[in-house]
Amino acid sequence: MRERLAEPLTIDDLATAAMFSRYHFSRLFRRLTGISPGRFLAAIRIQEAKRLLISTSLTVAAISTSVGYTSLGTFSSRFHRSVGISPAAYRRHRYPQPLPTEQTTPARAGATITGEVRTFCPGFAAPIFIGLFPDAIAEGRPASWAVMDRPGPYQLSGVTPGSWYLIAHSLRGRSIAANDPDHIGQVTAVARYGPVRIAGGGSVQATEMTVRPPRDFDPPALLSLLDLPPQAVLRLRQEQERRHAIAPTPLTSIGSPARILSESIGSGTTW
Repeated sequence: MRERLAEPLTIDDLATAAMFSRYHFSRLFRRLTGISPGRFLAAIRIQEAKRLLISTSLTVAAISTSVGYTSLGTFSSRFHRSVGISPAAYRRHRYPQPLPTEQTTPARAGATITGEVRTFCPGFAAPIFIGLFPDAIAEGRPASWAVMDRPGPYQLSGVTPGSWYLIAHSLRGRSIAANDPDHIGQVTAVARYGPVRIAGGGSVQATEMTVRPPRDFDPPALLSLLDLPPQAVLRLRQEQERRHAIAPTPLTSIGSPARILSESIGSGTTW
């Protein structure tokens, strides 16, 4: 897939390359990745578009064509729906405006999900974003989210009835510490759990998740929120809490928030 993004690939093409029937290939692919082959292909096309927007001077139209879209309008709509902002805005600002995660009800109106994020390595202590998504991919608007200083207990409030996936993703690492010669804190780490089915209010205890380095078959994390430095993400969360009177928890604390700057953030991350 990644080597043929500009081509009009079909499920039949992918199944033939894998030497499976269309049905068997689609079933195995979804079991492995959590999403359909078509959804995965669309996600890695958007991921590559994010990289090109930041690392090249190509026009949005040229990038759209290079990642397999024949319609600029379709590409722009898909990008905005997945990332949270338009391609042009992503290139200019690299952070979401307005907030991509506005909740329409206070946290106490829905269910609360609690659990724990663990780490693949004792030396890993990067800030962690954890969000609730309708599908097994970090794109679009999370139903609820929080930022943790490091792996540990979490709490997500205001969750409406439905079927949800918990996705954890490390945020951009801080400066490399003297006691981290192997740069463990700079490793991207991810985890996924679900579906979690919510029938109404109350508290739901989810299982613990262990974040680990991403694999090739993990769907990319497209939400622009995950491209930001931890302090900027925390600032967005605090603004949302004030706007909707969401009671903050001690888990969403990384120290004094910095100003959100229009700075270069690299080419995005995968989970």
